[in-house]
Amino acid sequence: MEQGRIWSDRDGFPNPLGATWLEECEAFNFAIYSKYATAVTLLCYGATDSVEPVLRLDFDLYRNRTGRIWHARVAGSLLRT
Repeated sequence: MEQGRIWSDRDGFPNPLGATWLEECEAFNFAIYSKYATAVTLLCYGATDSVEPVLRLDFDLYRNRTGRIWHARVAGSLLRT
């Protein structure tokens, strides 16, 4: 882990569920509940292209999951199109 950073800065956190804008970090936190998922891939699309995602993120089983909640933090700059 990078010096001075906590795990949620890198991997997101499990609450609240859904997509949450974090103004102070200029990032989104994504949290998804699944009882049976063995993998999660987040696809984010731009306003003008619904075919090619601007971001594809495969969640890591060990870093991006807490119990039945899959979570990740994504910098807002990665989603600008």
